[in-house]
Amino acid sequence: MKIDLEVAAFSVCAGVAAWFVLIPLITSIPRGLLKNWRQQSGIFSELEIDSESKYLSQLTFGNRVGFSLIAAMIGFLVFQIRGVSQETAFLVGYLLCLLLLATINWRSMLLPDDIVLPILWVGLIYSASVGQGADRIYGAAMGFSIVWLLHWSHKHFSGKEGIGRGDMKVFAMSGAWLGLGATVTLILVWSVFGFLMAIGMKVLGFKLGDEHNPGYVPTGVMHLVASLVWILGFRV
Repeated sequence: MKIDLEVAAFSVCAGVAAWFVLIPLITSIPRGLLKNWRQQSGIFSELEIDSESKYLSQLTFGNRVGFSLIAAMIGFLVFQIRGVSQETAFLVGYLLCLLLLATINWRSMLLPDDIVLPILWVGLIYSASVGQGADRIYGAAMGFSIVWLLHWSHKHFSGKEGIGRGDMKVFAMSGAWLGLGATVTLILVWSVFGFLMAIGMKVLGFKLGDEHNPGYVPTGVMHLVASLVWILGFRV
């Protein structure tokens, strides 16, 4: 496979952006959420004590290098397959934001609105600027609505929470970037990869969730994989 120098350069830029822009947010965003919780209510005091060390600790140097390499790899795959263009650059930016979201979710089980909502609006505004606003609005609405219906159907028949409300908003965000046609693929890949991920984590001995959320699988990683698969050309 021939590697274009322009593709390599943009991939390096993705890794550098991850190091200097995204890595600081991995701890600063959860730290801000925790500060707000403490100010608003004492209800979360037990949760705060249990989870502080998990998601407020700084990343090690090795973790930082790994995060930046994953970002560069994502950039390389997308630029290599889709070509260097404005659209591809925006899609890589979207995927890097999903990588940030997935990392925070892995560490803390959170899908912060501080990331999801701004990226949703940026997706809608960008899509409108290139003449795809209607499709992306329908995509955001459909992504949220289908998952909302699945959630309440599961809760009605089982009496238990199914898909989290944070995941509903992330599906809306993905729809705002990828459009109505991506909805089925995103949900299918998200579900299948989540199932395989849960099995793999159990086999490898990873702890699923904690005492507050037993059996929890980090869904942020599932969202990242689903969007990446769609952007790289897989369709259902």
